[in-house]
Amino acid sequence: VQIRPIKLVDGGHASRGHRIASISPPHSTRLVFWLQFALHFRRLVTGHKNSVFIALGLAPTVFLATLSLGVRSWGLIGSERIYPPSETPTLVMRVARRIFYRRLSFVVVQSERSIAWFRDALHVPVSKLVLIPNVVRLPASGLTASSGANGSLGTRHPVIACVGRLAEQKGFDHALEVFRLVRSACSEAHMLIVGEGPLDRELRL
Repeated sequence: VQIRPIKLVDGGHASRGHRIASISPPHSTRLVFWLQFALHFRRLVTGHKNSVFIALGLAPTVFLATLSLGVRSWGLIGSERIYPPSETPTLVMRVARRIFYRRLSFVVVQSERSIAWFRDALHVPVSKLVLIPNVVRLPASGLTASSGANGSLGTRHPVIACVGRLAEQKGFDHALEVFRLVRSACSEAHMLIVGEGPLDRELRL
């Protein structure tokens, strides 16, 4: 079953005439699912050598890099959102990343620190490392909220804004704990959470 963002992306590209293939084979167990996935994906890569394949995250990128072995393609793009040393993937994932990442066309990361790590630890050529920061650029004066009758936060004061999917893995509970410390030091501070997801109701309480 595709999640909503994937459906939206697929639909947008399909409406512009692109052919979209989303792989989600029927399965009875996790092992059967991944075996079927590997088979379908390998057929897709070998049958569409002039296509672009984009993997989002460590595990999908490892799959892309390993299952495309022997395929000459300029469009094998992997990505990692997290600074690698800050997480502890399985030994298989670490070994596969070290062996196969250099054969990808590009690896997209979100910080200069990640670029340095992939360059120094995995020896991925800098020409293959692409930086797309996951940031919101704020004005030099900072983010504030003004008073008004449209539901704003009141008089001008510091605002901490958190934007993202309201899910457990995003750590909004940690953000709230940190904000309590901020509020104890600055009573005028406010927190603004923007997003939607399964924790919507819980975060509103």
